[in-house]
Amino acid sequence: MLLKKIETSSGAPPSHLWLKHLATRPMSPIANKLRKIVGEEILLDKSAADFPTKLIDAWQKYGFAVVKDSSIPRDIFPSAYGVNRRFFSQPVEYKERLGHPSATNCSGYIPPGEEISVSGRGDGTVQKNVYEMVHRSANAKDNIILPDELGKEFNSSSNGLVDLLYEKGLELAHDIAVGLHEKGFLTPDGGGLPNDYFTKLIERGNENRSDLNLLRQTHCNAQATDSTNFDGCSQAHTDLNFFTVLPAATKEGLQIWYENEDRPEDSGWVQLDAPPGAYVVNLADMAEILTGGYLKSTPHRVVSPIGEDRYSIVFFVGLQRDVDLQKNKLTHRSMQTRSMFEGEALARMPGQNLTAGSFTNLRCMDIGIIPEKVGKENLGFIPLAEM
Repeated sequence: MLLKKIETSSGAPPSHLWLKHLATRPMSPIANKLRKIVGEEILLDKSAADFPTKLIDAWQKYGFAVVKDSSIPRDIFPSAYGVNRRFFSQPVEYKERLGHPSATNCSGYIPPGEEISVSGRGDGTVQKNVYEMVHRSANAKDNIILPDELGKEFNSSSNGLVDLLYEKGLELAHDIAVGLHEKGFLTPDGGGLPNDYFTKLIERGNENRSDLNLLRQTHCNAQATDSTNFDGCSQAHTDLNFFTVLPAATKEGLQIWYENEDRPEDSGWVQLDAPPGAYVVNLADMAEILTGGYLKSTPHRVVSPIGEDRYSIVFFVGLQRDVDLQKNKLTHRSMQTRSMFEGEALARMPGQNLTAGSFTNLRCMDIGIIPEKVGKENLGFIPLAEM
């Protein structure tokens, strides 16, 4: 296992301080060599018969996989990026007409400098990301449509991306269950793991899609030269959802944390590449909780591009809000009692059930979408600063 986390119960610092520590670490001294090795090991063909097993192998080792998928039309992502460039070039006042994400609605526009990384919280220092983004809920009714021609085009493009990536998420959820079954995982009551175990946690019949399935479209301004003082598009973090699908961005910049327990001196940040037309799939915190730490939610970040702005598309695959993460946790002879994220969340929400919704709200408090006072007084959450 290359990725190491110490259980919260051992006295290790909370995850935001762990992430903050990693954020100050340099690139791995063998980053160029690792970039090639990792790129070859995690590049998978979705049509291959052994894809589910290879996906779990890549995730257990690195927390990330890069998927070639011939079922996706080749022009869909370049076309979407063209629309996004035109949309993000508009004045902030225009984009803010989409509204702002809140405790009751995840969709909306977040202006530059307002997203707060969880890794920058808990010690009085706020590290703000420098990029802007639009969140689009998988529930179309939650999204505001701007009535002009560009607004309608952006809405149509966004809806197309949501539909495509949501269905792709369901396919991948099926593959995850197949891969974990082959690794010996069982249901919480010790039964055989069905192929639709996770898809049923994401989608239930004809119900509306959970708002935890969320499209994020981002724009990060270029910098003139490389900087040794990291001030990137996204600070070091882990994703809070089930897993994340990221079509190849317009510029490189995604880096993952690599930790070698046998050779600590090789640990550091490593660039991750995705060829045009491919997409990246990474584990998130809820997947780590549901597998009892067998699979790890890997820290990653995005560095600011040089010379040309960077546009990216991210789809967070989420569960239904009322899914109890503890009751739905799989069983396996190699599982830990609980993951770091499970133990920490339970300590911060005393007396509450750890559901997909409560875990999301906890993290939304950490990044400022839910005001800390509201989270503490109305939801009963313990702020990071008090951990």
